[in-house]
Amino acid sequence: MSATVDSFFDEYIERYTERDVRGVTNLCHSPFVAVRRGEAIHMPDSGAVGDHFAAAIGTYRRVVGVETWKRLETDGWRILSHTNHF
Repeated sequence: MSATVDSFFDEYIERYTERDVRGVTNLCHSPFVAVRRGEAIHMPDSGAVGDHFAAAIGTYRRVVGVETWKRLETDGWRILSHTNHF
């Protein structure tokens, strides 16, 4: 896996650990789709993405007690989906 991909995820993890919601949001494309329990969560803009991550980060800390994250492994890339614009 390229150093660029590893660096990207390391930056994401660092911002998530630091509760930097704006930083995490800036690493995401808008509109954004998250999948939880097999259900798609559609977020139309960066405000919705930020709200989503703020809630997730807070929940991980309050409910589960997670304070830090660490990338264990970056697997090979596979295309999840694509959009045709024609």
